[in-house]
Amino acid sequence: MIVDRRIAAQIAAHFCALVCDDADYQAARTAILEFARTSHRAMDLGLLEEIVKECNDVATPIDVALRKRIAELEGKIDQLTAHSDIERQDDKWIPEVQE
Repeated sequence: MIVDRRIAAQIAAHFCALVCDDADYQAARTAILEFARTSHRAMDLGLLEEIVKECNDVATPIDVALRKRIAELEGKIDQLTAHSDIERQDDKWIPEVQE
């Protein structure tokens, strides 16, 4: 069977998505896993979950700064939110236009 790289990676991805505890299968899976992750189906098949989780667990300096700023802004939400029905009505009040 002759296939292109895309099909080969897809087949490898499906192979790596199998659940099998056999030592020979595990060795074969480990050998082709990086190639399988290049498949357009890798995310759908759960082959990239470990990589995504690792990336989400690492907090870069920009992540820390953004989270700090978000916390500050969330703290100010109460100041910008109306606390009673009267305040909400006042916010909607439109002055009458005199002709």
